[in-house]
Amino acid sequence: MNSSVKKIPGFPRYVLTRKGALLSIERDYQYWFCDICKGDGYLLCGQCWLDPSIVIGICDHCKDCSSCGGTGEIKSTKKEQYYDQVEVFVGRDGYRQAYLYRGTKKTRHPKKIYQLMAKTFLEERPSKDHLVRHLDGNSINDSIENLAWGTHADNMEDLKKHNEDRATLNDELKLAITIDIRRSKLPLYDPEIRVNTLLSISLDRMVPFTTVNRIYWEIIDTIGK
Repeated sequence: MNSSVKKIPGFPRYVLTRKGALLSIERDYQYWFCDICKGDGYLLCGQCWLDPSIVIGICDHCKDCSSCGGTGEIKSTKKEQYYDQVEVFVGRDGYRQAYLYRGTKKTRHPKKIYQLMAKTFLEERPSKDHLVRHLDGNSINDSIENLAWGTHADNMEDLKKHNEDRATLNDELKLAITIDIRRSKLPLYDPEIRVNTLLSISLDRMVPFTTVNRIYWEIIDTIGK
């Protein structure tokens, strides 16, 4: 398998790309029509082959194709991987998440993408005190180049550095962000549109995406009451 795509430890039905895209493995082999019977699954006897009036083409003398066992398909000797995009959503905490199935069980497991990325691509966790850091301060940028292990002190240092270029959230700024969100025609049920809209607001107002996302959910909760 390409090193840019890896299976997730503990979840063999799924893979991650280095950019943080989550994909499911649908099947492992590619199937082709049998070259001998051309996908029919049987071989015509001489009489059926010569008689154009026979539509179905099967009599007691016709035989199942021995090459494919009568299925009309043969399995490729080359192993292939087929991927389907898995739905990823941004939770109330501002991090990308998805529901995964483990093995053949029907139980879904909610997992944060950045944690799966670290488990899949980073070296082993140095200690139980180490957490995953988003190096650029963007909680939805889960590319492996943006993730690293770090202690609580490292995370606090990251936060201090990122806050140097950010606006301080006061009542006036929170009101401005609230107005921006409401003008975007809430509720934004389309996840992709919602994330892109909130990210744009966070960049314009120079605040973390998680802050804008939290205000969005506060508005949604108010509307629901």
